[in-house]
Amino acid sequence: MAFIRLIIVSTLLATLSSPLFAQTEDQESPTILSSEAPTLRFENLGLEDGMAQFSAENIIQDSLGYMWITTQGGLHRYDGYEFEVFTSTPFDTTSLSDNITFALEEGSGGDIWVGSDGLNRFNRKTQTFTQYRRS
Repeated sequence: MAFIRLIIVSTLLATLSSPLFAQTEDQESPTILSSEAPTLRFENLGLEDGMAQFSAENIIQDSLGYMWITTQGGLHRYDGYEFEVFTSTPFDTTSLSDNITFALEEGSGGDIWVGSDGLNRFNRKTQTFTQYRRS
């Protein structure tokens, strides 16, 4: 029993003799962004930059770095410098099925899938669309 008391007293003395550190109120609280965070740059792009329609419905960045934007004026591809606008051409089944585009996804093979009045698949190699319409 004396041995257990000795251990308890030794533990208490060791704990009480240890220096304690507390935070002071003048310390800076951590921030979410540190000096190692990347620098972000935003640009506003619009009609004067080559867009056919100012309001975007959906935006993705594909695996090659292109920005794809769906609008009511067609599908826009932005390479960081200029826009290329893909639109519907009447009676041309290799163009978009409609200019009003709203859904967008890159497929596993790199094709761009676009939702419109049907589904459109953009083939990068041929630069043409395949239209899949509801029957």
